[in-house]
Amino acid sequence: AAQWQIPDAEGYAKALIEKECFEVGVLLRKKIEESGFEISESKTRVSHRSQRQEVTGLTVNDKVNVPRKYIRETRAMLHSWGLGLLEAERKYLSLKKGWTSEKLNSTKLDGSYFKRAIYGRLGFIKSIQGEDSSPYLSLCKKAITLDSNPPKFIQVAKEKLDMYDVFI
Repeated sequence: AAQWQIPDAEGYAKALIEKECFEVGVLLRKKIEESGFEISESKTRVSHRSQRQEVTGLTVNDKVNVPRKYIRETRAMLHSWGLGLLEAERKYLSLKKGWTSEKLNSTKLDGSYFKRAIYGRLGFIKSIQGEDSSPYLSLCKKAITLDSNPPKFIQVAKEKLDMYDVFI
């Protein structure tokens, strides 16, 4: 089988092109095992730098980033909230959490499940992209218009938005 050496003089990895498998080199394997981890051979793969490279649900090409789909879903959830919080919460609990209609009808819903889900998603986006990222700030701006009493980290984003809101 033909082997292709990934550009690394220290032998960190090899790709076996004909078999379409990936073999971790001796030095990299040693460093991983010294750190207390083990390599799952069935999960290793080679991706070209022009392809989306995902690790544990995060895009890791040039920098760690949240997938666009996650941002779009969060934006859609905020849009649903704008149309009606209780209906959005019922839809969320039914589709995402698998609640039955009996459970939905027997539970007093007040929007708190849905709000926590959205604020959790916003906190995740902030932790990955940073508090100055445009997608994060625009989603926070929408959340601020919908909630009169948002969590503290959303209020901080509002202050940041107000600081950048300059008319020229």
